[in-house]
Amino acid sequence: MSDPYSPSDNLRMARQWIESGQVGKGLAQLESAVLESPDSSGPLRDLAWGLWWVERQNDALNRMVQASKFATDDPVIAYLSWRDLGLMRASVHRFEESLAALEKASEWEEKLPLPPPPAKPLLLARAEISLYANLPKQALELALRVIGQNGNAVPSAILVAAEARALQGKPPLEPFVGNLRSHFAGLVEALSERVQQGDPSILRHVASEMLDLFPGSISDALQVEIKLLNSLVTLDGIVRDLPARSQSLTRLMAAYARVGDRGAWAQGRLDWIRVQIDLGRLDGMELALEELEAIGIGEGWGSFHAASTRQKGRLEARKGNNSLAREAFRLAIQLARQVRDDVEAGRAEVVLGIQLFHEGDDAEAIRWIDIGLERLDPEDDHFKAGVNHRECIIDRKSCACFRNR
Repeated sequence: MSDPYSPSDNLRMARQWIESGQVGKGLAQLESAVLESPDSSGPLRDLAWGLWWVERQNDALNRMVQASKFATDDPVIAYLSWRDLGLMRASVHRFEESLAALEKASEWEEKLPLPPPPAKPLLLARAEISLYANLPKQALELALRVIGQNGNAVPSAILVAAEARALQGKPPLEPFVGNLRSHFAGLVEALSERVQQGDPSILRHVASEMLDLFPGSISDALQVEIKLLNSLVTLDGIVRDLPARSQSLTRLMAAYARVGDRGAWAQGRLDWIRVQIDLGRLDGMELALEELEAIGIGEGWGSFHAASTRQKGRLEARKGNNSLAREAFRLAIQLARQVRDDVEAGRAEVVLGIQLFHEGDDAEAIRWIDIGLERLDPEDDHFKAGVNHRECIIDRKSCACFRNR
């Protein structure tokens, strides 16, 4: 018997066409199936996903709405149609409409002949989306129901419940202290997955309380602590709290030293130095960078050597030593290119351009920024800084440049 929750053969084949670059052929196959069964929910749902994959979100949502309207007899088809509609709506931030669709999916879930795959429970998805919809009481209620079911999703549900409590001004983990020892590793894993999704200030509050309540007797305690500290460092960066990030990095470096991970310790140290430069705490940073440079050379870490050299350039720039800064940035570019690290090369090229901008050499600044931008992802902070500075050069009246290099 085939799995009723698996994608149809038609959808799998269409996806292969789409992923191979033959988008028209893939969509035509899905549209043909709809024409053959215009009143059937399944082909409409397949077409909705095909449209979603090619980023035609509005068309995909319209087709999934049609699918949900036709899904009135088969509990599996109805459940899947309403569930997928709800998840699609959440992805485009239509949270209240998403919750309405997922509530209908939950009604159909109770009538399913076979349980759905043991992935994320629908209740948990509704709890998370309730957070995004600024409904913390509802999020807490739904998360507590997941916890009461005592399945594999309990750690993720505890995290959502903690976020909901924090949003209401309550101690996030107070009711769950008794459960922490058995679920702490899963809770840390759930936090690392939600770092880029939830409210960073709320998640940071939860992460801080997790550190305060850390049960040192759990299995693999040091590795779990490192993962938690990495999430906290990321959250400190997102909310741009540099003093807190400095403290978190200090704790993270100590944890890496205890576990004997020299490479991770060195990267943490380099990140810590960057924060000190951002904060204007320049004393002792030249010696610290020289120590890291020696490690990079000794270990043969070309990209790390390039990155530490780039930070040396930033340090010289903050001290007002423009010629030394330019020299360091050019060396960082050379080192990164030697090991074919496009990302590190792009960052060094952008910061050289920014340095030249601050020195008033606009033509060279734009040239180097453009070279760097070609190498970087638009989500990279250096890409954003490069674009911002480029706009400053072109229109200084509306200048809003990043001053950090």
